[in-house]
Amino acid sequence: MCSNKDKSMVLKELEEVTSSFKTFTTNQGTNTLEKHLKEILTEGNVKYFDVLIGYFRMTGFNKVEQYLNDIEELRILIGINT
Repeated sequence: MCSNKDKSMVLKELEEVTSSFKTFTTNQGTNTLEKHLKEILTEGNVKYFDVLIGYFRMTGFNKVEQYLNDIEELRILIGINT
């Protein structure tokens, strides 16, 4: 069970990460999901990584797989039509 201090630290880290990632990824030009995920995963100490995505293929996962080695918990919620 997490203490309030642990929860507070996690929420602060989450706020820092999400505040820098307030853009839509369209996969047009340089605005790619691969680019954004690499930026997030290489910027800091990411322990938990949750992804909510409408469309996802394993080939996309393979492009960022090398950046996931230090992730303690990875959860991916994929749209029903994938």
